[in-house]
Amino acid sequence: MNSLNSVVFTNSVTAAWSPPLTGFLKFNVDGAAKESKAGCGGILRNDTGILRALFSGPLEGHGVDFAELMAIRAALELFIEAGWMGKAGLIIESDSRVVLNWIKVPS
Repeated sequence: MNSLNSVVFTNSVTAAWSPPLTGFLKFNVDGAAKESKAGCGGILRNDTGILRALFSGPLEGHGVDFAELMAIRAALELFIEAGWMGKAGLIIESDSRVVLNWIKVPS
């Protein structure tokens, strides 16, 4: 699998989880911030819904968009460090259109 084509970013604001296609894993990520406090987390599941990994933690308070971006970064790092890169496709689902637009159009 070509590593450039194996990561897909999607936007979701629904409360229901939908499984990824066979051969993919899906990370649902989120970032939150209020005043000077922030945090992020994510859940990685396979196509049958089985939990494969999760993370969460605090961040320095830089706003909700920064927290969401750090959640995506952490998801990518965990996926790579776990050895899944090149073995499975990855879908990262976020509810932040702003951050997804940053990733799709970096300028």
